[in-house]
Amino acid sequence: MPSAPESVRINRPPFPQLLILFACLCLLADTSQASEAAATQAPDGQVQSTSPTGKGDQRPPEIQNAARFRFGIGVISGEMALNASPYFEGAPALGGLELRLGVQINDWVAVLSQLSGTMLLPDFRAGVPVEATPIRYVSLAAGFGIETLPFLITNLALNENATALEVPVRLAFNLPLSSPAKKHRQAMAIGVTLTPGMMVSGHPDDVARRFEMGTMLGVSYELY
Repeated sequence: MPSAPESVRINRPPFPQLLILFACLCLLADTSQASEAAATQAPDGQVQSTSPTGKGDQRPPEIQNAARFRFGIGVISGEMALNASPYFEGAPALGGLELRLGVQINDWVAVLSQLSGTMLLPDFRAGVPVEATPIRYVSLAAGFGIETLPFLITNLALNENATALEVPVRLAFNLPLSSPAKKHRQAMAIGVTLTPGMMVSGHPDDVARRFEMGTMLGVSYELY
């Protein structure tokens, strides 16, 4: 019987590069927001003011504070890695979908249920995060979740039915698709989701190593 393929060793995940990318996107968003404010003229020729949250005077308080449906759907790709000190043993989880459903309490806070699944390495996740959107260009969510892998390939064996409890953290940059005057905001989001967790069932060798980390990059449509 052919042996299972060796897993990938990861020395340094590209977290600094991801942070630099998000910083550049936020800088571009701030520049765009400033240009929009400078170009918008009131009827009397005065420039309209823009609120610090990036929503502007076009978005009245009754809309900002209104509860509404929260929805998101997109494609993801990434990797799941197990602790194998001093390295991580990784397995790619390419080609998947993610779905978010929940309640947008107001412009700044939402409570979600989040589902995702990948194909190449079957990897299914479900979670309940709370999402904060301090400005319309950036969203940050964190919560609790569970991950199930029908099989998990390591350099030890082909291990079946691995399960982990995790704390998903998602950072997204939102590219607005709708006018801020509308109740529902729409955006195309570029996001990264980190899922640190603990293996609770599966092959004894995997459970013994406990810590696991998933990294997913995604592009999605968001209604928030």
